[in-house]
Formats: sequence, structure tokens, C-alpha cells
Amino acid sequence: MLTRKVADPATAAAVANQREALESISELLNALLDISRLESGAIRPDISDCSVQAIFRRLKAAFELQAKAKGLELEVEDCDDAVHTDGGLLEQIIQNLVANAIRYTREGSVKLRCLHEQAFIRIEILDTGIGIPRDQMESIFEDFYQVRQDDGQRREGLGLGLSIVRRLGRLLEHPIEVHSDPGRGSCFAVTVPRGQASLASTSTRLKSLSMEPRHGLILVIDDEPAVADATQMMLELEGYEVLVAAKIGDVRRLIPDASAAPDVIVSDFHLSRDTTGIDAVRMAREAAQRTIPAIVVTGDTSSHMAVVRSQLPSCHVMSKPIDVDALLDRIQALLRAEPDAAELESAV
Repeated sequence: MLTRKVADPATAAAVANQREALESISELLNALLDISRLESGAIRPDISDCSVQAIFRRLKAAFELQAKAKGLELEVEDCDDAVHTDGGLLEQIIQNLVANAIRYTREGSVKLRCLHEQAFIRIEILDTGIGIPRDQMESIFEDFYQVRQDDGQRREGLGLGLSIVRRLGRLLEHPIEVHSDPGRGSCFAVTVPRGQASLASTSTRLKSLSMEPRHGLILVIDDEPAVADATQMMLELEGYEVLVAAKIGDVRRLIPDASAAPDVIVSDFHLSRDTTGIDAVRMAREAAQRTIPAIVVTGDTSSHMAVVRSQLPSCHVMSKPIDVDALLDRIQALLRAEPDAAELESAV
């Protein structure tokens, strides 16, 4: 925004450079935070069956414009299988590999696909990029390492993406492989256990949704306006009615009595310095005079899961980043369940 308001070309260029530097610093800090959390054991996998197609769809949407800007074709094949893993952490692995592939590919394409290997799914990221010399094949997974080419120049990037990929692969016990032909391209692969059942493809799922509209009133509680707006839009597109509370005081206003009670609550864990999702869910249940099923979203399931479960019955914990399909499936499952007619005393 600031760049567009500066008329002088030299000043505009300086502002653009400063913004780029700040973005690089932000990227570096986020990467270092990820590594610190991995090294300290703060990240604990939440394993379940998840849709590969849902991950592929999100990554295509995230990277398509970036690939086009470089004149690259981003090919994403359909993959209707389920895998048994932590969906959020697997998505971070694939995201880092796709970002790396686009960064180091000057022309041609980047492809995302999955192959079947008995009880496993092999997810591959292929590119027509600069490739990796054989003597640097192991070094690329080291912190801050950047591939050197014949001209002696290092390429752009922080040199932390692959380091995080390897750490996440070890945490999830998913082997990470790389094959490369310098000057012709590379193939990175992560092998993941197959889920118990194949999940429907995106097109099948969307067709099913259009034939069976969702019904129900969902209360979304989140103090981040952008997150609340995006969640509301997503749920309304699915056919739900949505109420949004930015703070705990809004909950009482939106639920003045039991007749206005929502069917399901979706709340962030951290709402403000003094309140949490636990407080918000409790207040909603007080107003409704029944145990409304709830989903609490948190970025630190290891410390919050036990707290939520011990203090809130009929409450499910989901970890960030949220798998949208998993969230929708959870909401639908809660709506299909028999309503809990328990009074307030059994709810809190």
C-alpha cells in the first residue's frame, strides 16, 4: 500500500526494498521458530486419517499465481486416497518442497502427484529446475545451506525449508527421499502410511454437498477478524447459519436465552489476555442451559488438549493449521449425534 502512495520512483524503490527485507526477516523468524519448536519437542503429532486431495487443492491455490508469475506450469494430479498422519505437519512438508521447487526452477514445470506403494502413499514433488550436484545431496538438509552452482553463486532463499522438512519427516517417521539430475531437475518424495479408507475426490465431495445442503447454526468465537471472517464465509458456503463472537461478551449478547442456542460451537483457544475458549464455551452453555457440542482450535495441542478435556465435556480439540475438510466432517458428525439434553450442572 505504501509503495503505491509514493510518487518518486527512487523513494518507491527504497520502500519496496525495505518491505522485501521485512518480509525476509519475518520468514526467517517463522522458520527459526519452527525449528526451535521441533528441537524442543513442543510439536506433537496429532495422527488421524486425512485427505491428500484436500492438501493438494490448498497448495495449488496457494502457489498457482507464484508459479505463473515465473512462467512455470504447476501441475497437480488428483489423489483420492487417505493417509494416516498429522495432516497439518504433512502439509507443511509438502508446502516447503513445492516452494523450494518453484524457487529453483527457471522454466518448465513443477508437478505434485501421488503413487501407490502397497500400504503406503508416496507423494512426489518434481521440477525441471537447476538440480542438485551429487556432492551436495546431503548438505541441502542442513540449516542455512544453499546450493552452489558452477558459477559459485548461491541462490535465493533462507536455506531452512529443507532443514524443517527433514525434521518434520523424522518426527512423523515419514521417509524423505531426493533424486536429482543437475541441469534437468529434481524429485523430492515423502512416503506416508495409507489411511483406512479411500476418501472421496473433491469433485465427488462437492457434488455430494450440492445434493445434500448442510443445516445447523454454528457459533464461531475468534478475536482475529480475518480468521473469523474466513471461517464464517467457509461455513456459509457449506449451507450453515453462522453467528460470530469476537469476545466473550458477544457470546451473552448472541445467546440471550436457550431459544437462541447454536447447534455447535467452534472457538479459538486464545481469545484475549484474560479469557480462553474454555470460558467462552462455558458462557454459551450457561446461556443455552445445555451442553452444546464444541470444537476448540489451538496451536499447541500438547498443553491445551488435557486442559480442555478435563474442564469441558463434549468438547473436541483440533490443531492449527486446520484441515478444512476435517473441521467440516467434525461439525457434521456432531450435528448427526444425538443432542445432549444434560443440564448446566453436568456441562461445567
